[in-house]
Amino acid sequence: MRRAISLIQRICDMTAPRNYLADTREYLARAGIVTAVATHDTPALYRWLVEIISYQGIADRIARDYLDRHGRVQWADVANGLKCPDPCPKLASYWTFHGCGYRKSACSCAVPLRLPSCLITALPMRNGRLAQSAVALYLFLRDVCGGDVIGWIDDHLSGSHEPNAAPIINAWRHIHGVSDKVLSLALVALLLGGRPRDFRWQAAGTQLVIIDTLVHNWLHRSGILNDLDARHRYGPKCYAPNGCADIIRRAALLIDARRYGRDNPSVFPRLIQSAIWRFCAADAFDICDGNRIDDRKPCTGAGCPIMRYCNRVALWNE
Repeated sequence: MRRAISLIQRICDMTAPRNYLADTREYLARAGIVTAVATHDTPALYRWLVEIISYQGIADRIARDYLDRHGRVQWADVANGLKCPDPCPKLASYWTFHGCGYRKSACSCAVPLRLPSCLITALPMRNGRLAQSAVALYLFLRDVCGGDVIGWIDDHLSGSHEPNAAPIINAWRHIHGVSDKVLSLALVALLLGGRPRDFRWQAAGTQLVIIDTLVHNWLHRSGILNDLDARHRYGPKCYAPNGCADIIRRAALLIDARRYGRDNPSVFPRLIQSAIWRFCAADAFDICDGNRIDDRKPCTGAGCPIMRYCNRVALWNE
């Protein structure tokens, strides 16, 4: 673990975002989300979440251009669409919506006789999967959260002495067509910046670690997983004991995050994970990823600032 902490510390010193909490809070304040949280404005939070979902599977620039040209889905769009006199039985509740099967390009679904009058065809989403996600999210917030997503989050966080966002993520991950990563990123921003003076929200947000392939692959290539007898394939085991998330949380206990921002808590696993992601991601430092490394063999280390400390384990041998 000593080598893992030393290596992760070097990554953080280079790439940890400065003023992470302040920037997150400023972004949410500008987006009106801080006000929405304070007033339990679920329709406003729905609009924000649907827009985040819209960025899945395509370049941000293209997604943003589509939204600007076609508009954003609003809570009222779905609510009013559900008032039609003969709605599709799939739309009765969050639980009955499973298996909708709407395909925008083919103009087809699981109940084709109802498709001409179905609200889902009128939603300005880029494809059928995203249109289903917009409806599924609305039904989740209405039926599971009782129309008050902020109260629902409060209820989940109040049941533990150590606030944990995992139960929230576990419930959200079943929303049709929405990736764990996208919802986790939205949730961590909401918890860290939506209610800055709430200890439970802050504690849950700082501990919420999101493992994507970039973070997992770096832990493998660096040799950290080997060192800790923790080799595994990317997937559920990343969140198991001695998995990627567990390793990052253990490292965070010994890396004082206040050096990267005076508002940071001393133990800040989310910041540590973000630093590793930034080191790898093409949209950030673009140093350790599959675009630069031939994963059939160990990395050559060309141009890598931590080459002398990295074990350069071939990824495809995992």
